[in-house]
Amino acid sequence: MSALLTGRTPQFLDLAFPGTLVVLDFDGTLARITRDHRDAKLSPRSRAALTSVAERYPVAILTGRRLSDAAARVEGVPVRWVIGSHGAEWPGDRVDQRTWRVMVLGWKRRITPFVQRIAGAELEDKGLSLSIHYRSAKRPDAAAVAIGELVARLPGARVIPGKRVANVVPENAPDKGSALWRLAVDTGAGRVLFVGDDDTDEVAFRARLPVPAVTVRVGYDARSAAAYHVGSRAGVDRLLDNLASLRDPASRRRRAFR
Repeated sequence: MSALLTGRTPQFLDLAFPGTLVVLDFDGTLARITRDHRDAKLSPRSRAALTSVAERYPVAILTGRRLSDAAARVEGVPVRWVIGSHGAEWPGDRVDQRTWRVMVLGWKRRITPFVQRIAGAELEDKGLSLSIHYRSAKRPDAAAVAIGELVARLPGARVIPGKRVANVVPENAPDKGSALWRLAVDTGAGRVLFVGDDDTDEVAFRARLPVPAVTVRVGYDARSAAAYHVGSRAGVDRLLDNLASLRDPASRRRRAFR
C-alpha cells in the first residue's frame, strides 16, 4: 500500500478527467466510528469536503447501514446514490427481497436471547442483514468468540467481520464488490475511486471492475487489497479537498497539492 497524499501520483491526477465516479464508505471513512452506532454523523468539516466533491463529481455512498439510515445522515449533500446493506439495498430497486427479509427475521428470533446474554453486545436489525455490535464489551475478545460461535450456526448466513461488529447477511446477497461493479457499469464510469476503512470494504478493494480503479483504505494495513492508504479518517477530508481542487483550476494554481 502506498500513501496517496504524498505526491502527484498519475493515478490520482487521472481522476480529474470526465468519467470519474467517487464511491465512499460511511462509518470510519466519512464519519468517525462511535461507541454507539446511532451517534455517527458527518462533522461540519467532513460535510463541507463531501459537498465540495459531490458538486464536481458523481458520488455514491456504499455502506453496511440500512439505506434509509445512511441517506438521512448525508441529507443535504448532493450525492447521487446511496447504496445500503453492503450492496443489497438500492434506491428504487425492484428486486424481490422477501426471501432475504424472512431469513433475516428468522435469524433475529433465533439469536436475540443469546445476544442479550453477551455483556456489551447489541443486535441491530437492518432488514436485509443483522449487525451484532460489541464496542461496549469490557472483554471484546471473549465477546467476539461468543458471537462467532453463535452466528456460525445460522443457516444460509455469511458473516462479514468489522471493527467490533459482526455483520450477518444472506450468503447469496450482493456484497460491496458486486455493488461497486454494478455502480461502474450502470453509471458508465470511466474510472472509479473507492475509499473504505474496514474488512467489510476488502471485497470492494479486490473487485475486478470493467474500468480502472483507485482503491484507498483508511489506515495502513499490510494485508489490505487496497492500492493506497491515508493515515487516518481526517485524511479522507484532505483527500476529498484535493480531489475537488483537481477540478478547480484557480485553486490548483493558487496552492500546492497537500
